[in-house]
Amino acid sequence: MKTKSILAAAAICTLPFTTAQAAVIDFTEGPTGSPALSGSILGLDYVVTGSPSAPNNNEGFGGAAPTNSLGLDFVADGFGVDNDEITATSDSITVSFFEAGTNNLVEVVLQAFAFLDLFPNSNGSGETGIVTASGGGTDSVSFDAGANGGYAELTGLTLIGSSFVFTSGLTNDNAGQADGALAGIDVVLRPDIVGEPNPVPLPAAGWMLLAGVGGMTIVGRRRKSKE
Repeated sequence: MKTKSILAAAAICTLPFTTAQAAVIDFTEGPTGSPALSGSILGLDYVVTGSPSAPNNNEGFGGAAPTNSLGLDFVADGFGVDNDEITATSDSITVSFFEAGTNNLVEVVLQAFAFLDLFPNSNGSGETGIVTASGGGTDSVSFDAGANGGYAELTGLTLIGSSFVFTSGLTNDNAGQADGALAGIDVVLRPDIVGEPNPVPLPAAGWMLLAGVGGMTIVGRRRKSKE
């Protein structure tokens, strides 16, 4: 499964700086029928699970790739459960994040997610894809009448969690089916977006400067006491 870096931070003054990076997990990457259900991004491990059975990408994407901001490949038709779809009320796909090489869950921020196979019905509404974050909060994306392949994406999110559950809403398409396929997600490390920056080490010269100032203060106090 492909992951893609899409943002980097700039240095501040002359101090060492941390990199604020977002990464996209692309569930439309091929080949079909052999999905990667785990991987690494941003120094973390992630695992993709499904209920009531494992996710799959058994169907290839047909037609022209829709315009999208996540840089998806559109080789496969996204992740579904049992078949190529996440069916409402019965199916879900969960993406969880861990410290590398451990079972310790780590919170990240979901900035965007995308679904395929979201189509309209005769009354003008249409299918929806839903995300629920373990840290609280939920959001949904509805069909886009102008997009190929029933593609729709929702950006600008700040949903925090160590795991995110994706389901389909109860809204139907013209065939009376309520389903969709998870196409991709965009996440960023939590400290980089919620104002909790990683500690920035002070250069060696800085420590020497502080030590010198401290020493001068002590000497000054001793002289003053002798007077």
